[in-house]
Amino acid sequence: MLRAYVHENYLGMNVAVSIVRHPDGEAQYNSRVQIMRFGTGGRTHGWEAIEDPTMEIEPSLVLAHEEARVLLDALAEHYQGASDMRLLRQDRDHERGRVDKLLDVVSKIAEGRP
Repeated sequence: MLRAYVHENYLGMNVAVSIVRHPDGEAQYNSRVQIMRFGTGGRTHGWEAIEDPTMEIEPSLVLAHEEARVLLDALAEHYQGASDMRLLRQDRDHERGRVDKLLDVVSKIAEGRP
């Protein structure tokens, strides 16, 4: 099982991302847990065994907040078809308005019945 862990790093100035592979779908640390490491220029990657999970382990990737947000937008666009969260919120708010109107109509109909 692959898992990604994201947390603030270096006094909140950066975002640290660790991509970890757990054996057999277990999210427990043992000698078979591995962390992704990127090669030169980020073109290749490999896996490094985590021998002692109690020690501080360098993350797979460290990004500034602005860089992390750009990556988030690109991934959202790739997997969901829209990168602008404001657009998604507008769509949701528009749908919420439609549902509110429908509930008003249904409530009025229900009030007219005994």
